[in-house]
Amino acid sequence: MLSKNTSAGTTLSLESFSEASNSQSHQVLTNLWVPDVEYKFLMLAKNEKRGLRFQHKWLNEFNWLAYSNVKNGTFCKYCVLFAKNGGVGSQPLGSLVTVAFSNWKKAKETFRAHGSLKHHTLSILDSEHFLKVIEKKELSIIERIDNNRVVQIEENRRKIRPIIECIILCGKEELALRGHRDFGDIIVDDESRQGHFHGILKYRAKGDEFLRNVLEGSGKRNKYTSPIIQNEIIQSCNTILIRKLVNVINESKCFSVLADETTDISTKEQLSICVRYIDENKKLYENFLQFFEIDSLTGNDLDNSILNGFNRCGLDCNYLYDQGYDGASNMAGRFKGVQTIVRSKYPNAIYVHCAAHSLNLAVSTASGIKPIRNCLGVIE
Repeated sequence: MLSKNTSAGTTLSLESFSEASNSQSHQVLTNLWVPDVEYKFLMLAKNEKRGLRFQHKWLNEFNWLAYSNVKNGTFCKYCVLFAKNGGVGSQPLGSLVTVAFSNWKKAKETFRAHGSLKHHTLSILDSEHFLKVIEKKELSIIERIDNNRVVQIEENRRKIRPIIECIILCGKEELALRGHRDFGDIIVDDESRQGHFHGILKYRAKGDEFLRNVLEGSGKRNKYTSPIIQNEIIQSCNTILIRKLVNVINESKCFSVLADETTDISTKEQLSICVRYIDENKKLYENFLQFFEIDSLTGNDLDNSILNGFNRCGLDCNYLYDQGYDGASNMAGRFKGVQTIVRSKYPNAIYVHCAAHSLNLAVSTASGIKPIRNCLGVIE
C-alpha cells in the first residue's frame, strides 16, 4: 500500500488500497508523506504548453488531498480508504479515488466539486470514527454491544441477588415461601399478607431504593419474583449443594447408602436417599442426598433408581462399601432384593439391616405390652 521513494519519500500506491490493513490505514491517515514547499512537481506532456503543474498550496486548501509522485497525480485519501465500491446513489467513484487526477487546468473546480459529494462526506466520517477506535478514544460498535451486554448482565445480577438471598433465608429458617396470595405486584407500603417471600422482600425494600424501584417498577418479566423463578432458584441451589456434597464424598473414597421409599401428599412414591461417610478429619457424617420419584417397587427398579440417582449426582459407586435398608423382601431379599442386585455390581457394598428400622420394629412389638404402650403414648 505504501512504497518508499528515495527522491520523494513515502508515496501512495493505489493498487492495494482496497485490502488495506488497520495499521496501514492508520499510517495513511496520520503519517502520510507530504511534499515540502521546495519540492519540484513534474509537468505532464499535456500540460507543457500552458506550463501547468500541481500547486503546493492546494494541499493546504484541501486537507484531504494526497499527492503521488509515482502517479504524478492526486487522490482523496479518505475516499480511497473508505468510499464504498460504486459510490453512493448516482455518484460513481472515479477521479481522485480509483484514478489519479492530473488535469491541473480544472483542478480547483474538480476539488470543490469532490468536496461536496456524499461519498466524500461519509468517508470523512468513517475515517474519524476509525481513528477514534484504533487509538482507543472510542469503542467500536461490537465493543459497545459487548459493553452494553456486560452492563445489562450486572444490572440483572443486582436485581436477582436479593431475591436469591430471600429464598435462601426462607429455606434456612424452614419458612414456606407461598402465602394465602402469592401473585400480582409487590407494593412495598402495602400491609396485606402475601406470604413470607413477599413479606421479607417488602421489608428489605424499605431500606433499599434500588430493590424498591425494581419491585414497584413497570414490567413483570424482569422482577424475578414469580413462583416459576422461585422454583428455578431453589433447583439451582439444590444443584450447587449436591455438587459440593458429592465432591466431599468422592474425596472420602468410602460411603454407605441409606434408602427408603414413602408416598408423599400427592400420592407419588418417593425414594429418599441418604449417604454416610467419613471426611478427611475422620469425622462421621450422615447427609440427605435427594428425593427420586419412582414408579415401581420391585428390587430391580429400586436398584436402578438408586444407582442412576448416584450417577446423576456425580457419585462414584466404586466407593460404595455399605447398604442400609429395611427388612422388606424387595429391599433385603437374598435373590431379587435391592441389596443383592447392588452387591452383584459392587461386591464391596455389604448389606446391614437399618438400625432405625430395627428399633421401630422392636418398639412396635413391645407396644403389645400394656405398660410399654401407655408409656409410649405419654411420650408421644
